[in-house]
Amino acid sequence: MHAPRTPFSRLAPLLFLALPAAFFDLACHKSEATASADKPAARPATKVTLAPATKASIPDDTSVTGTILADREAMVAADAIGKVLEIAVQRGAVVKKGDILARLDTRGANFTAEMARAQAKVADSQAAIAKTECDRSDTLFASGAISAAEHDRALATCRTATAQVQAASASASMAAKTLGDGIIRAPFSGTVGERFVQVGEYVQAQSKVVSLYAVDPLRIEIAVPERIAGSVKSGTKLEFTTTAFGDKKFQAEVRFVSPVLRRETRDMVVEAIVSNTEGQLKPGMFSTVRVGAGDRNVIAVPKTAIRGSAPNGSVFVIANGLAEEHLVRFQEGTKENYILEGLTEATNVVDAPATTLRDGDPVAP
Repeated sequence: MHAPRTPFSRLAPLLFLALPAAFFDLACHKSEATASADKPAARPATKVTLAPATKASIPDDTSVTGTILADREAMVAADAIGKVLEIAVQRGAVVKKGDILARLDTRGANFTAEMARAQAKVADSQAAIAKTECDRSDTLFASGAISAAEHDRALATCRTATAQVQAASASASMAAKTLGDGIIRAPFSGTVGERFVQVGEYVQAQSKVVSLYAVDPLRIEIAVPERIAGSVKSGTKLEFTTTAFGDKKFQAEVRFVSPVLRRETRDMVVEAIVSNTEGQLKPGMFSTVRVGAGDRNVIAVPKTAIRGSAPNGSVFVIANGLAEEHLVRFQEGTKENYILEGLTEATNVVDAPATTLRDGDPVAP
C-alpha cells in the first residue's frame, strides 16, 4: 500500500531541475562581472601640438678625415764613406736647395782625385805621342817604306792610347764625384726634421744623415666615398679644419684624383694642395675635410620636434590617432633641423613631444 503523496513531494522533482539552471545563471553573471572588472580602462589621448614638416634643399656636404703630408720629404743619405766633420744644420732649420747639411772627412778622396787627374794627364800625353806616330806611319805606309803589318800595329797603338785617355778621364770624374759627395747638400728647399748622425761618427754610403720636409705648400690625402666620387675633380675647392686650430677653416684645392675606386673600401683617393706660408700646419696632422656634392633634398622640422642630439634622434607623427615614432638621422641648422634619413614625406610632426610620450600612445592634436 503506497503512502499518500504530499505537496512537497510533488514539487521536489521540479526544484531539482530548476536548481542547476539557477546556479548556471548565477555563474554566468559572476563571470561577466569578473571580466568587466578585469578589462583595463581605455587610456586617455595625450594632447599634442603639431608643427609642419616642409621640403627643403641644403648643400650635400660630407665630412671625411684627411692626413696632412709634406709636399716633398726625404731621408737625406750620405753617398760617400767617411767620418762626419760637421753638421751644418739643426732641427727645424729652414734650408734652400743646394745648402750644405753636413761635411765628411774627404782627405782620402782628395788624394784619390789628385792621382786620377795626374793619370789622366799622363794618358793625354801618351795619346798625343801615339797620334804623332800614327800620322808618321800613315806617311811611311803610303810611300811603301813600311809593311801593312807595321802600319796596322801603329794604328792599334793609337786606338789603345785613345781608350786609355777615356778610362783615365772616367776615373778622374769618379774621383771628383766621390770628393764632392763628402759635402752633403739639400736636394730641395725645406725644413730639417731629424738629425741622425753626430760629429765624429763614421758613415757608410746610404747612411741617413737628416730628414728634410717641404712644408709650403702641403698636401692633404683623403678618401672620398663612392656616393660623391663623381663630384670631385682636379681644381675642386675644399674646406677643412684641424684639432689644433679648432673651428678655424683652411682652404685646399684638389690636385690629384685617383682614376679608380679601391675595391675593399669602395672609395677614391684624392690629394689636395694647401698653402702654408705662415707655417701653422704641420705634416702628420689629422684634418676634417668638407667635400660638397651639390644640393640635397631633405625635410625641415622645428628644432623642438626632434628628440636626441645630432646626428641621431627621433620624431613623432600621428597615424590613426596614435603616436608613431620615427628614428631619424638629422643635421642641425640655424633655425630648424634637417632630416636626412628616417622620414620620407613632408607631414605634420609632434612639436616638443612630452618625455612620457611613447610609440603607440593615443594622441589628439
